[in-house]
Amino acid sequence: MNKPIKTPLKGMVREALENKWAKQIAEWKKQGLSPAEIETSLDTYIEDLLRKARFSLAVDGFTIKEHHTKLVRKKLKGEISEAEFLEEALRLAKEKNNERS
Repeated sequence: MNKPIKTPLKGMVREALENKWAKQIAEWKKQGLSPAEIETSLDTYIEDLLRKARFSLAVDGFTIKEHHTKLVRKKLKGEISEAEFLEEALRLAKEKNNERS
């Protein structure tokens, strides 16, 4: 398997997102939210991000299927590693490419 190319921008985007989430979680804790409430709030936040991304891609003519959304959701929630995410994304891309052949 090819190693993904690491770009400074990719790292910067990931770091910015992680910092934003860390700040948001810290704010929720400061507000006295329980761990369950924080998890619910984070789920809502992730769903909002996914909705916005689907809309943005739809405007550009792309269709996002539910299995793509599930994969991104798992990554955003920390349920899978970046390597697992990239491996599955590559498998889905190859599967899609084979359907076209």
